[in-house]
Amino acid sequence: MDTIDNLHIVTFIAGRLIVVAMEKPVSNTEERHFDLQVNGAFIGEVSLTAPYLPGISVNNDHLVLWGGTRIYLLSLTEKELQQFGQEDEVHAVYSIGNCWCLVCETSVILWNPTDGIQAQYEHNEVLMNNWWSGDLLIVEDFIGRRLVFRPFVSSTKLMPE
Repeated sequence: MDTIDNLHIVTFIAGRLIVVAMEKPVSNTEERHFDLQVNGAFIGEVSLTAPYLPGISVNNDHLVLWGGTRIYLLSLTEKELQQFGQEDEVHAVYSIGNCWCLVCETSVILWNPTDGIQAQYEHNEVLMNNWWSGDLLIVEDFIGRRLVFRPFVSSTKLMPE
């Protein structure tokens, strides 16, 4: 991440895909605006709630950019950018087949952009850290409890093991 005059530039490289989100100056201090480029081509503008910087995740067909409660989905073939809102602040987004696993502030969600929320687990504490071990998603909450999930594309329930 670079800064120019206190504006941020986020660069993400996955294989030969290069994603750049360049912050634009705005007078509204409650939002941050970024120009999104993929492989040097301008895609569009994304707007995130301040103070969030964009997180970026990709799979073979799509790119997801998120910050706060906003998610942007970009089809890498059609270059179509869509915005989605979430109720919970998004911390991480992982690709699982044609779905996305969202680790949020107090929930874990299996989300399909076409159909919406497919499965959801609500936790009673703030989720702080998350990582994968093979096919297992491990999520750690504020008081140090570890929850283990095995999310699948066909999951309709999402519960820790």
